[in-house]
Amino acid sequence: MMALLEIELPVELQPPQKQIGQFIRRTQSICPECNRILPSTVFEREGKVFMTKTCPEHGETEELYFGSYDMYQKFATYWSDGKGTHAPNVPIESCACPANCGLCSNHLSHTGLANIIVTNRCDLTCWYCFFYVKKGLEGAYVYEPTLDQVREMVRALKAERPVPGNSLQITGGEPTLRPELPEIVRIIKEEGVDHIQLNTNGINLALNPNLAHILRDNGLSNLYMSFDGVSPKTNPKNHWEAPYTIESCRKANLGVVLVPTVIKSINDHELGGILRFAQRNIDIVRAISYQPVSLTGRMKKQEREKYRITIPDCIERIEEQTNGEIPRDAWFPVPSCSPVTHFVEAFTKRPQYELSIHFACGAGTYVFEDKETKKMVPIRVLGREDGRAELGHQQVRGCGEVHHQAEQFHREGQATGRTQPEQIARWRLAEARLQLGGTVPCPKHVLGHDALPGQVQPGRGTTTAMRYTLPYTGHEDHSILQLQRHP
Repeated sequence: MMALLEIELPVELQPPQKQIGQFIRRTQSICPECNRILPSTVFEREGKVFMTKTCPEHGETEELYFGSYDMYQKFATYWSDGKGTHAPNVPIESCACPANCGLCSNHLSHTGLANIIVTNRCDLTCWYCFFYVKKGLEGAYVYEPTLDQVREMVRALKAERPVPGNSLQITGGEPTLRPELPEIVRIIKEEGVDHIQLNTNGINLALNPNLAHILRDNGLSNLYMSFDGVSPKTNPKNHWEAPYTIESCRKANLGVVLVPTVIKSINDHELGGILRFAQRNIDIVRAISYQPVSLTGRMKKQEREKYRITIPDCIERIEEQTNGEIPRDAWFPVPSCSPVTHFVEAFTKRPQYELSIHFACGAGTYVFEDKETKKMVPIRVLGREDGRAELGHQQVRGCGEVHHQAEQFHREGQATGRTQPEQIARWRLAEARLQLGGTVPCPKHVLGHDALPGQVQPGRGTTTAMRYTLPYTGHEDHSILQLQRHP
């Protein structure tokens, strides 16, 4: 036998222990060099959230994950697992992302917005595009599904359960390079998809104004148009064409969503300017989707640190560049609207569309324009520690008063003969944040008619959000702002 002799080194001779910060949780990530799946640690340091992982071949990688720990904590209260998918394309028992990507049975959310790539050709070569691989310059193949293949894809989307896919983005490449684009839109509409948006740089709609009319007539809902800034320097790709594209869409009554790819040190100083541009075109610009640049491992760490920007960073810049008109506390994570889904499901008694993505993947707010002052007025929750929340000019304390209002509206409905959904719309429950220990007892929420399941649990933590049934505000025009993190 051999005994092990333990020797304790003096403190000055001990190897330094790395202090990474305050531990938050463990998860999985990948090595940016070889895509190996690795265990990773999420932690807080100096008010920001980081992630670290160690590859046995390429060593440790530490990246900024979320630029504000306070915002991370707030958003985390809305964490909610979704319904999952009951008809996956890839039925598997254990997930191995990204090695076996597809709509697999490990997904906790159904498809929110499906993407169909109709071409990998593009008329631009944007250096930051995660899709760009010098197609056509190095003998790469051209990918363009046939019309029959597109129809088959859409049918697969509509066959999803428990919620059939009903929102689709046509993307590429640049989809307008395909002459069959109007027919592709028509096919998607024929198969029963209600919302169809076109991801585009908009250049061809500026050169051919009639194309907006043609696409609208075939069923297109809106453009999802790249728009990186308000100057030629920040937006060289379509700075000159974008105003003509917007005018074409205005004449065709085709809504536009502006999509800036936000890159630190490149265009993050113009986020407020983009918002003002949208405000000047609020009659046709429906939303802005600020997208922090996706750094997919093709850059060295020094470059990643130079360009990396996170959702809280964008929110803080928007607050600064709008002189506080859009403050940081006006923003909420995407899954904050899940309770609305649960609310509707209680009446319809069937699964409904639900945005249950990870709370750190996106944030949004809703903005009105005051017609007199021309200032932007965001909808926001003024939640309080005592469980109260402001509802327009009203206040609600706990669930009891919500029940009381519900019963009152129900009695009014019986007296006036209004249908129940019409009365529900008058509840003025917009942006109500009821801190009720994480659960909402159900029976009276449905006015004594339809019983909810035993209780609604929209997320982990203690916050229940009931949002988006908007009260009258006196502001006619509105737009949506959202921040979305690329996968």
